[in-house]
This record gives sequence, structure tokens and C-alpha cells, in this order.
Amino acid sequence: MTDRTDGVARRSVLGSLAGAGTVVVSGCAGDPSDRTEDDAAGESPASGSESPDSETTAMDPDALDELASRFAPTLYFDSAEPWFPTDPRPYTTEEDGDTVVDGFEAFDGYHERYDEAGVPPDPTVFYHGVRYEDSPLAVVQFWFYSAFDQFTANFHWHDWEVLHVFVDLDTGEPQLYVASSHSRSVPNNEFLDPDPDRVPRILTELGSHSST
Repeated sequence: MTDRTDGVARRSVLGSLAGAGTVVVSGCAGDPSDRTEDDAAGESPASGSESPDSETTAMDPDALDELASRFAPTLYFDSAEPWFPTDPRPYTTEEDGDTVVDGFEAFDGYHERYDEAGVPPDPTVFYHGVRYEDSPLAVVQFWFYSAFDQFTANFHWHDWEVLHVFVDLDTGEPQLYVASSHSRSVPNNEFLDPDPDRVPRILTELGSHSST
């Protein structure tokens, strides 16, 4: 792995992410983009102090669609996995003026659709992207929703997982993949300097859906 004098220096990507963490990761507690394909928070590892967020702007929709199509990941699941990525919108209800996904509706509805069709219902990937100001770097997020997390130590409704794909827009080459992990003491799974000719491949942990 070597530095480059043009575009984005690959060793500098991880450093720039310390300040970009809030922008990239904040969606974990909220709604992802409505775009579909049928389809740390800011702590510097070196100092332990909070870094300022990097400024971002919206991507051109056509450019975002092209990158999302190019880098849409291949997901691998355990043979015993029951909770595949699906579309949560069929399970929404109105609650105090807000549209929410009901846990029981999602749990029961997912299994009813699965049993009726014999295949995982409504496979869906949401995606969203921004570019960084004063930099050729952009990031595309791929969001996956499962109705339930059935890990041995932590059952819960609603499970959002995410893959971040960082791309140098000047060269069109990916710089870094960052996939979901499930511990504050363990960093997200990162793959620096990926092969530009291969799409991301994710091994999904049984039940918890942590991504490697």
C-alpha cells in the first residue's frame, strides 16, 4: 500500500474519517435514504478527543445511482439465517403523529410473507451518499434492515446494518470499505485499499448480522 500524490492519499483516508464519523454513522439511530435498489461518532483514535465534523454536500443523483449500482455488495448468509434484509415500510403505523415501524407487525408480517412465498420477502437495500468539500472523496452508504436480531446474548426488534464505501471521485477507485460491528470496544470492520475490479463481499454473522 503506497501513498499517491494525485487524488486521495489512501493512508490519509482513515485519518479524515475521524472527523467525518458523525456524518457517516449518525443514520444508525434514524431513517436511511428512501432510495432503494431492489432492489465513532467523531473520536480521534490518537487523542481520544472529539474531532470536528468534515463538511459534506449532496451528491448528484445520477452520480450516486451509478456508484450505488457499481458498488452494491454481495451478501453471504449462514444456512440457518432466518432474518434476511427486507423492506420495513409495509410494517409502518402512525403513532403520536409519527410514522414508525411496529416491532410486532414487522416480526409477524415478515414471517407470514416468508411462509407464503417460500423465499425471503421484499429483499431491499437502501442507499445514500455524500461527497466531502475540498476533497475528491465521497461515501456511499448501503443500509440493510432485518425485522429481528436473534443473537445469543442480545435479542431485539429492528436491526439496521450498514456498509460505507469511500470512493475517490477523481479516479473512480474505492479507497475504503467500513462495515457494521456491534461493540463500542471493537472498531468497525475496515478494509483499506480494496480491489477496484471486485464488488464488496460481506459475510453476515448468523442472527446478529454483524458484517465482515
